Amino acid sequence: MLVISPSIAIIAFTSRSIFPDIDPGMALLATTVIMPTAIGGLLLAAAASFIITTGNSYLLSAATNLTYDIYGNYINRDATDKRKLWMTRMFIVVLGVLAFIMISFFPSVLAVQMYAYTVYGASITPAVLAVFFWKRVTVLGGIASMFAGLISMLTWEVALGQPFELNAAVVSVPFAIIVLIVVSLFTQKNNQSQSVKTT
Repeated sequence: MLVISPSIAIIAFTSRSIFPDIDPGMALLATTVIMPTAIGGLLLAAAASFIITTGNSYLLSAATNLTYDIYGNYINRDATDKRKLWMTRMFIVVLGVLAFIMISFFPSVLAVQMYAYTVYGASITPAVLAVFFWKRVTVLGGIASMFAGLISMLTWEVALGQPFELNAAVVSVPFAIIVLIVVSLFTQKNNQSQSVKTT
């Protein structure tokens, strides 16, 4: 890492100085044009293998999660290993097609990542942190917070078109936290009153 990481930065920096108007995402690969054939070929092979292995890892990880966490736990608990393997292969194809469709609506992979991190930060992060740092959080509060963060994020980004060019997380995360607190406190009172009635 001490050799490779600085080398990548130096190559990209050099490419930017040679090709001033180049797209930053192409800066590393563009230098293969001016490199010796052997070194440029190695760089292209390394970039191609990095792209392929990253895509394979993401697809396999997501497909395995769908197979074991959803299909195996909720749909077919008696599924054999052969059946699970078949389902994993099917999910890889389905997820690959969905990824292709999704990327057609975004200008770059970075835009997709930003969108995904915004969804994650707005819908899941407040509930997960509350589990560790607030003892009064309830299940309904966490679920309501997730839905509130997701819906407010989609409303801000898609329906309203990101007003003032403000990232959706600035609006949806505080909204998800407020919903988490309010619903948790409200459902906690109900839980306490029910426990008093039962005793």
